[in-house]
Amino acid sequence: MGQIRPEPGPEASYQLLVHVRNGEPAPGPGVLVFADQSSGEETQSAPIHVGGYKAVEVGAVVEQAPGLIWFAPYLSLNRGRVPLQLPDFDWRGGWAGEVRQPFRGSRESAWRPTELDGVVVDDLSDGFRVVYGPQSEGLRLAGSRAQDTAELDRGVPVSTDWGEGWQRETVSGAIGQYRRTMVRTKPGDGNAWAVFAATLPVGGRWRAEYHLPTETIGQLGSYEIEVTSDGPSADSGAVFFKRPVEFDGSAGQRGWNSLGEFEIAEGENIRLSVSDETTGSIVVADAIRWLPVAN
Repeated sequence: MGQIRPEPGPEASYQLLVHVRNGEPAPGPGVLVFADQSSGEETQSAPIHVGGYKAVEVGAVVEQAPGLIWFAPYLSLNRGRVPLQLPDFDWRGGWAGEVRQPFRGSRESAWRPTELDGVVVDDLSDGFRVVYGPQSEGLRLAGSRAQDTAELDRGVPVSTDWGEGWQRETVSGAIGQYRRTMVRTKPGDGNAWAVFAATLPVGGRWRAEYHLPTETIGQLGSYEIEVTSDGPSADSGAVFFKRPVEFDGSAGQRGWNSLGEFEIAEGENIRLSVSDETTGSIVVADAIRWLPVAN
């Protein structure tokens, strides 16, 4: 989370304030990287140390209005720079808020990122996988259709071109705890599936929602989706219900889209499966979430 305001003085400079939280037990350093708004030239801050399960507020003063800002951890699950979203600001105007002394360095912070409601499964979660073969074959995990030399990211080929099968791609509008990625594929014959599995904490009525990244709007068509309950364990062989779900991606909105409500018993293993069959130019699998519905 970041905030920018001009520092008072005859020549405008800019105070940058960023909160950074480490969600893992191991401490680690990182730096802020700034790209100049006009030239694109990059500079970076001094190293910033963030303790395990701790948050810090980082302050920096820059002489030129930054165009892009990243937090770059030295070693993390983010696998690279994390872009920071800048607030809307008129760089030519003045600062109407409270004027404070500029802050440089880092200090402890109580900031926490906003947590998503419900039970969320995204394409990097343990409950996600891609499978090939008809639904009747039990959604067995199969070899990727991508070339054997393709780089794999948690078992899914990294997107480099429009090859066959599901591929993982980084997009800023996707959901993700550490990385914002989605899995996408070209239209197919309905025998390649992206599967989101979850066990909900309590029985009752739950609403399923599907997340569409901003970058995919305008490319989507009809989806072929099934919601299946396997009972207390995926190996039990007991299917409590299997329900097709109609969803038109061309009428979807960026963000969360409702797929309907389901009555789910306690302990049921729920799968939401999305095939590659569509009337659009791509199928995307970013994230789903289950929200309890009040009686």
